Amino acid sequence: MNRFVETFGPWLVDYYAAATLLLIVATVAFRCLGQPAQRLAVAWATTAGVAALLVLCALPGWPKISWNIPATTPVVEVAAESGLESPPPAEAVTNEPLNPPALAPRADSAESMVPAVPTARTSDAPVVESSAVCNGLAWLAARGTALALVSFVVGMGLVAAWLLLGAVQTALLCHNARPASDRLRDELAAMLAPARHAPRLLVSSKLAGPIATGILRPTIILPADLAEQATSKGLGLVLAHEWAHIHNRDLWLLAAGRALLLVLFAHPVYWLLRRRVREDQETVADAAVVARASRTEYARELLDWARKIYARPAIYAAALGIWERPSSLTRRIKMVLDETRRISPECSRRWRFGALVLAGLLTVGVSMLTLRPAVSSGAEDVVKEKSLESASDNLTYHGKVTDRITGRPIAGATVTVLRRVSSRTTAFKAWKKLGETKHQTDAEGRYSFAVPPNEAAETFLYIEITARHPDYIRYYGGYSFNMVRKNEKLGERPFFENVALEPGVKISGTIVTPDEKPAAGVIVKTFSWPDRGGFEHSSWADVKTDGKGCFQVVVSKRGEAGFWIIPKDYAPSTHVLHSKRGDLGRFVLEKGLVLKGRVVDVSGTPVPKVSVNAELHGGPAKQEIDMPVVDYLARSASTDEKGEFVMAPLPAGEYNLTVTDENRGGLGPTERPLPGVFLSSLITLGPDEPTKSVEVRAVPHVLVEGHFVDSSGKPTLGFAPSVSGTSNDSPPTFWSSNTQIDNRGRFTAKAPKGLHIRLSLIDNEHHALRARVSKNAPLTNGRDVDLGVLDEDATDVTIVRYVAPILLAKAVDEEGKTIHGFEPAIKYLPDRFHEGEYVRNGRSVGHVNFERQNDGRWRTSQLLPDEEFTLTVEAPDHEPRSEKMSLAEGETKEITWRLKKLPADGPKDSRPPTDDDRAAAPKSLRVVLRDK
Repeated sequence: MNRFVETFGPWLVDYYAAATLLLIVATVAFRCLGQPAQRLAVAWATTAGVAALLVLCALPGWPKISWNIPATTPVVEVAAESGLESPPPAEAVTNEPLNPPALAPRADSAESMVPAVPTARTSDAPVVESSAVCNGLAWLAARGTALALVSFVVGMGLVAAWLLLGAVQTALLCHNARPASDRLRDELAAMLAPARHAPRLLVSSKLAGPIATGILRPTIILPADLAEQATSKGLGLVLAHEWAHIHNRDLWLLAAGRALLLVLFAHPVYWLLRRRVREDQETVADAAVVARASRTEYARELLDWARKIYARPAIYAAALGIWERPSSLTRRIKMVLDETRRISPECSRRWRFGALVLAGLLTVGVSMLTLRPAVSSGAEDVVKEKSLESASDNLTYHGKVTDRITGRPIAGATVTVLRRVSSRTTAFKAWKKLGETKHQTDAEGRYSFAVPPNEAAETFLYIEITARHPDYIRYYGGYSFNMVRKNEKLGERPFFENVALEPGVKISGTIVTPDEKPAAGVIVKTFSWPDRGGFEHSSWADVKTDGKGCFQVVVSKRGEAGFWIIPKDYAPSTHVLHSKRGDLGRFVLEKGLVLKGRVVDVSGTPVPKVSVNAELHGGPAKQEIDMPVVDYLARSASTDEKGEFVMAPLPAGEYNLTVTDENRGGLGPTERPLPGVFLSSLITLGPDEPTKSVEVRAVPHVLVEGHFVDSSGKPTLGFAPSVSGTSNDSPPTFWSSNTQIDNRGRFTAKAPKGLHIRLSLIDNEHHALRARVSKNAPLTNGRDVDLGVLDEDATDVTIVRYVAPILLAKAVDEEGKTIHGFEPAIKYLPDRFHEGEYVRNGRSVGHVNFERQNDGRWRTSQLLPDEEFTLTVEAPDHEPRSEKMSLAEGETKEITWRLKKLPADGPKDSRPPTDDDRAAAPKSLRVVLRDK
């Protein structure tokens, strides 16, 4: 239902808005034009335009011009699903220090890692602030919208049934009618030109008046009494009128108008215009008859028809024919007898062509308008600047793919550009794909791609780049397009302008079952880590074995690499390559052991539809993985209605068993949060127990609730914090989960009672956060919110979300020349910030992360507003310089400091050389890898 509302609803609104403009223009034209034939030409052009709008309003690449109508319904906050089918959350940066003093899980524990994604930057779309009043109506608005759309579809079905009924009635009417006599056919043929093909002429006893029907096979049906009793002259007038409808193609216009009723049945202007068209069709047909006979005689015949038509069955209103009610005949009689008004039976071709051209231009124009609201971030309104300039054409970007080691361009690389919109944009619950293009690099390694204007206008557009080449490992990077444009103005080039591929080499092998049969369709998941000093160029790749059980995949030449064999019906296994490459030989699968069990709540009631995850902790299958990545030797299973689960086979060993809201391996979150809290437990699978049964029981819990506000105290959205807890036991119990956040910025989570609970906050680089753990508690700086040991609910946590000030730092020598290799660092007052420092190139660099810009400057990320700090700038062979300062919320400040050269015999800079000294831009982000 949600996907239907998200796709059909906006299209229907845009279509009705565009059609309304077109119909209003046509209505005005009808009032201004005096001749019915000219008005019918306008009707033809309008019908064609309204039909064309059905397609134009649905074209994904069609240019759109927003009416800039503000959103009145708050946006539903839905986190993007993790795993292979979703990108990392756009624009969210963890920014946790590399050496935090707080208690954390061991680096080699499964809890300390998540599946890896090599990305240019971990990010998520900007958040949206919504007013409390609108948020209160959000649910009703969503329900009302869905109900209105369902009602509309029901109306479409009723109209379709009505049209189908008319078609059936017409077919039966023609089938039951008898052929007209020779006299009637001769009368009809006498008024036609020799080259004209005479329409079918039938007689029916079920009609009180004549009708014309049929677009593929034009047919005139006469009432039996008229055919038998009317004079030759009267029959001639009747046939002339009906033939005029066929000759003027009125039946085609009528059929097109009825077909459009499927979508325009609820449009009053369309009904009004159809009525005027029918009247003009009759008037033009009457004018053609008057040209053959006197007005008085024709009026007398019309009066006679009016006396007989009252008995016509109402069911024929659905028939595709031309017929009139007595009231319409009365109006026609008055017009026929009016000798002061001359009606032209037709208009010129030039007039018809002009009407069609003008309607076409107007149709194209109105089709570009959209009523879809532009959602804005209320928190960013403090210093909001337009992220995208107005564009009437595609935004074209150029990039280059090079060898990371040699810097040489790579020709023939395939670059896939995926454009998606995050779930923060509208009410859809997943990432919505807008477009995907593939490009081959030329001899210079260059490629280009375009972002259509309508996609560029999406506030939450996310650009993902995947580059592949047979001789290199796969590259993946993604970032918010809005943030790319914003950072570009601050001196940072888009990440996709320079894509460096790490050289790779193929590995291959053969996987067989225990009975030596080829194991086809087995997943082989690889991870490459070419640099121990960074994660930016690490890479994941997945392949499946062929029918012979063979696989082949590219891993990095340098550094470490490993892979996991993940079959469905056998035990998975971990393999670390070290220096091995090439043909790895045969791998024989093991049957493995089965883990099953039951999940219950605190009272023992079964818990259905939750995920049970088993991750290898120790034992013979546990390999030493000297890489910053989780061991993919794990299984997941979902509980049934009885709370029971059965996992696929696992090797013998010790496992951490957890109950979560999502499957291990990225199968996505469940439809509802966990009904309780479950601590992880350590279980052992041994060869002496092929099937092991366990019970997982929830523990007593407390509620953790809070909300986001901006600096003025107004509710706003934010990124859902994660929550963790530790015990004072030895060894300590560690627990972690995610909070659930709604479209009002309120988040909630269940936490184990009696544990030391912390919230971990995340945001993008253009915002900063402070927290208040209770109503009267002071605001604290930092991303780690300590709630203490919780034995009762904590329901009044407040997170203040600021627009972060931005400091751009640059260092020059005494001659004003840029100093290459300088590094800035910011430290807050010791009593104002208690978290660890960032680490860059092996040394601490302060409390604030800096991003190196392509123009040589450094830009702050998540700098706290109105907070005193000390900025220190250091450079090789230069005297360091420090200064205390603070910046207001949303302020952007650029500083250029002159550094003095150290004396030749003075102390030398003892700091280690930086990547910048080697002409490479360093990054100080802490990157947590996820599989993508």
